[in-house]
Amino acid sequence: MERLTRTVLAAGTALTVGTGAGLWLLARDTADYWAWTIAAPLSAAFLGAGFAGAAVSLALALWTRRGASARPVLVSALTFTTLSLAVSVRHLDELRLGEGPALPRAVAWIWLAVYAALPPLALATLVLELRGSMREVRALPLHARELGALGALGGALAGLGLVLVAEQQDALDLWPWPLSPLAGALVGAWLLASAATLIWVSLYERDWERARPSAAGAAVFGVLLLAAAARFHGDFDSGAGAAAYACAVTAALLVLGAVAASAEHRAAAPAAGAKLGP
Repeated sequence: MERLTRTVLAAGTALTVGTGAGLWLLARDTADYWAWTIAAPLSAAFLGAGFAGAAVSLALALWTRRGASARPVLVSALTFTTLSLAVSVRHLDELRLGEGPALPRAVAWIWLAVYAALPPLALATLVLELRGSMREVRALPLHARELGALGALGGALAGLGLVLVAEQQDALDLWPWPLSPLAGALVGAWLLASAATLIWVSLYERDWERARPSAAGAAVFGVLLLAAAARFHGDFDSGAGAAAYACAVTAALLVLGAVAASAEHRAAAPAAGAKLGP
């Protein structure tokens, strides 16, 4: 792993831990501290869950010290930071850059500065880690059905994320709780970041060992989404919408869990065989 990669992963972990904890734990209080007021606590908790999952992925990729494990995480980071910058510029008038209490104003400026700096940095780091990657040996290749499952899940998330980032009013109206265009676009950015990682793993890395940090982060993301849905169930427009949302998140977790269980079973088999050998 390149030194720049380690630096970027460490900095990203520090930023996402704080952001994720703040938005998820204090989802009702964004008017007091956040760069803009998020009307629906469930929207704030969704964004916080995304940052918390990213923190897990970044920290685990850093811990492995393997560039191959960092690449899927960097793809997600590049996707989310680029989209977040575009969304922030599009909604610049909603950021609390020049008015209100000092803390939200400072957070707004930090948000804008960080997301202006991160996309080129994430791209440069990814390019560095791609050098010589074709000569790497896949330690735990994924089977075709596993690659297909990850790719299909990525495609579904990408389709949903695209309509939200594009701020299609029909998509916002159909969402199971009220979404402002800004919140909806950032929810879509997290979905597209997750989709980009899944598709990258299914088409390029094709290896479970390289995907583990990203998969762990995705699992944390999904579990926190379900916990937030239970915590802020009053934000849902209807019981049917809440049930559909919970089923969709659960289904995504089950797909990821099935791929993980299958791959980890193969990983454990040689170790078990070695213990039984002479």
